[in-house]
Amino acid sequence: MVPFLKKYGTVDVFLSGSNASLRPDLPVKFSSNGISLFYSANGKLDTLKILKQLNPIYLNREINRLPVEKYDLVISDFEFISARACKRKGKAFWHWGHQASFHSPNTPRPLKRDYFAEWIMQNYCSSPHKVGFHFKSYDDWILPPIIKKNILPFTYRTIPTLKSDAISTALMACNSKSSPKNASGKNPTTILIGNLWVTRPLPKA
Repeated sequence: MVPFLKKYGTVDVFLSGSNASLRPDLPVKFSSNGISLFYSANGKLDTLKILKQLNPIYLNREINRLPVEKYDLVISDFEFISARACKRKGKAFWHWGHQASFHSPNTPRPLKRDYFAEWIMQNYCSSPHKVGFHFKSYDDWILPPIIKKNILPFTYRTIPTLKSDAISTALMACNSKSSPKNASGKNPTTILIGNLWVTRPLPKA
């Protein structure tokens, strides 16, 4: 997604979370411990571990320090701080990602509901503007997954993939609703992507 978005403007990435070991090859400008989601051995959310790491004072400071207001377009990939910063500062943002697809009641759930997980899905990163990614389009705003070209040959041929023109259409729709300044539908010049990933402190204010 990032290489494609770079065709439309300058892209900065905000990474948050401490539950990862990979080093992402991304244009990281801001990062934070944020809120990490931990999972048990059977794949369920580890509620106790998630609650134990919460630090409201720290989170409030990080939310205030993330300069979302300086960007034409903000996209949050299921990331709490960027989403909350936009809400606090009155900045429209888009929730893109697989988790966004679960805001549709048409997206399948397990037979045995995990009500804490459902609450997280609905409230962790919530926006009226969203683009979901799933293997089936359960709603008109849910698109096929984005798969790298070098991985594509190893996937099942029955899996649909998102074409670049669909990304372009989605981006233009995002931009036209993100702020009054961009209501003309022109391409954004500055884009911030909030992503739940690794940890590094934000620069001091």
